[in-house]
Amino acid sequence: VSPEYRSELLHADAEFESAVNGYLAQVAGMTDPCAIALKLHDLLCKDITYVLQASNAHNAYGALVEHEAVCEGYARAYQLLLNRAGIESFVVTGSSKGQGHAWNMVKLGNDWVQTDVTWDDQVTDTYHYYFASTSAQMAEDHTMTVLPYALPNCTTTDYRCFTVELGNSFSTLTVDGVAALMKPTKDGRTCALEYTGTEPIMDWLGENAVAVIQKLGGTGSFGYFVAWLGKEYH
Repeated sequence: VSPEYRSELLHADAEFESAVNGYLAQVAGMTDPCAIALKLHDLLCKDITYVLQASNAHNAYGALVEHEAVCEGYARAYQLLLNRAGIESFVVTGSSKGQGHAWNMVKLGNDWVQTDVTWDDQVTDTYHYYFASTSAQMAEDHTMTVLPYALPNCTTTDYRCFTVELGNSFSTLTVDGVAALMKPTKDGRTCALEYTGTEPIMDWLGENAVAVIQKLGGTGSFGYFVAWLGKEYH
């Protein structure tokens, strides 16, 4: 190895370790595995841009240092950070939404869950629909590669954001329930919820938006928008 190349490798290694330690510092002192996993999930969604042609798009260096990655880079970065934080995790592969894909299995407490950081990282917002999912939930739009050995069957919903943050999962929408989730923001009020009912949410809003605004003390004219990922609505 030439001295120049060795110097480059040492510099890259130092950058990588510094980035890893920077992420771990943000969960230092946290003891709840679910809270740690959620924090790291959100940090990666905030920091990484999905880029197909980046030189290190498929590895953790690209995700953590260069902040550019594809699904494999996201998944390997998440696995590494979780492992360094004392949480078991590994990368699984298969397909999702018509393309090859990679995501994670994570052990929280005594339970295994699946998390897809890549799909939760949307351009305009961070979602949590694919955080701590069951095997059945993930199978809605993910197909795992068939392996010659069995992987853990993920069945618990105890670590879902919509379970941990009690009160934001609805099979039936109500004015009081939606209004209770609204939080003041710079440009108005927003909320995130999981909706598992059958009535189209836009139809419900068309009929009840005025009542929600009035419940929040609003008067005069107003507008609203809805964005969604899976069954998660913002």
